[in-house]
Amino acid sequence: MARHPVAGAVRLPGLAGMVVAMRVLRALGPLAAPLLRLLRRTGALRVLARPLFRHPHRVDRAVTDALATEIRPSAFLAAARASLTHDDGLWRRIACPVRSVRGAHDVFVAERDARSWATLLRDYADRVLDDSGHFAHVEQPGETVRALRDVWSADRGPRAPRSRPRRRTVMG
Repeated sequence: MARHPVAGAVRLPGLAGMVVAMRVLRALGPLAAPLLRLLRRTGALRVLARPLFRHPHRVDRAVTDALATEIRPSAFLAAARASLTHDDGLWRRIACPVRSVRGAHDVFVAERDARSWATLLRDYADRVLDDSGHFAHVEQPGETVRALRDVWSADRGPRAPRSRPRRRTVMG
């Protein structure tokens, strides 16, 4: 998103919105913490966190309330800035197996991202949980554990870098 802000905002509007929110919180400086606590107390933080979850009404309020103390605007924005100059070719140097379990409705990961990882990484396995957002492990903990077991138990050996993406596997 960061290299092409307009195209990135169209492709991942949730991420674009998060960047804006983090900029506002960082600009507020020491006023951000009391604002986040107020949003938590009034339940507004739960509403604002909705894009992170496929079924936000099923997520315990304690999870969204925790965001009030866990949000790190400067770190988030530093990571976004770092992505501007990141050499994606460095992924090819990763020699260990890489396993991913993610929600199909993750506002931070586009489907083409997973296809790119499959091309760049030597030993990559991906599972997509159809009924989750960004926090698949919160929304579908049992399914996440099963998916992790599946990707780790797959008979895989070291592979040469792939020239074409792997098929997406969807679990629901």
